[in-house]
Amino acid sequence: MSNPLVTIVIPVYNRYEYTRRCLESIRELDYEEKEILVVDNGSTDGTSMRLRAEFPWARVLGSETNLGYAGGCNIGMREARGDRILLINNDTWIVDRDLLSVLGRELDADPRLAAVGPRVVDYDDPSRILFDGVGDAYGFLDITGVVLLLRRKALEEVGLFDDSFFAYYEDRDLFARLRKAGWSLRHVAAVRVAHRGSVTAVAGSGFYYRWHNRNLVVLLRRHATIRHLVRVLPTWMLETTWSAKSLLRRRDWEGLRSWLRGYWEGIHFALADQPTSWPSLPARPP
Repeated sequence: MSNPLVTIVIPVYNRYEYTRRCLESIRELDYEEKEILVVDNGSTDGTSMRLRAEFPWARVLGSETNLGYAGGCNIGMREARGDRILLINNDTWIVDRDLLSVLGRELDADPRLAAVGPRVVDYDDPSRILFDGVGDAYGFLDITGVVLLLRRKALEEVGLFDDSFFAYYEDRDLFARLRKAGWSLRHVAAVRVAHRGSVTAVAGSGFYYRWHNRNLVVLLRRHATIRHLVRVLPTWMLETTWSAKSLLRRRDWEGLRSWLRGYWEGIHFALADQPTSWPSLPARPP
């Protein structure tokens, strides 16, 4: 009996060398039944051309503009033929060759398991653990959007990422919707993926502050319970105070404007946010 087909989706925006190492590690996987889709999110460094030349076994999909992590993943998922879809950041490399086999066995054993995710370790030192399935103060994070294996049937039921999130918290929004629909998530520490982090979007940049603040407000408005809010408030106050002081101390007025803009956009969007449907997964392509 053959294994289910797994579609691997990698959204990229420039930084070709990271994508190259990611694909090299995918080539070493012991799982044969896979297709690889690389979504070029409007790169300006010749990424698409170089990928097609060096990795002809990977299909490169192009977007004229940068649709963010959420939008890039959605392009790939809509083209996926697999019963399972692995989403993985391009600034990663797969440490364990049996990643898909191990994660796939978890899905085989539990038909209501929507997604599984591995241990995430440091890009340069895989012995150092970055994420091991312990959610932070904001909750909704048994696994991480850095890398996760999704069941197609679950996505057909609840939809794809919300494109409006662009970057940050799009994974937690999807996870919350899956839980509300009765699906479960599971962390699997037996296999590892190494992650660099903050390659495309630098932590502490204006881009980071804007989308992080905006999407946190929208996420909490949609999914947080009173218990969540009580748990989040102390952490949010500490992080907000630290960020504001840091920006003021550096006289980073552009960063401060982005920081404030994020909260303003988040509050404005959250007050009007009444979603009844999400981007859907179309019929499986031929």
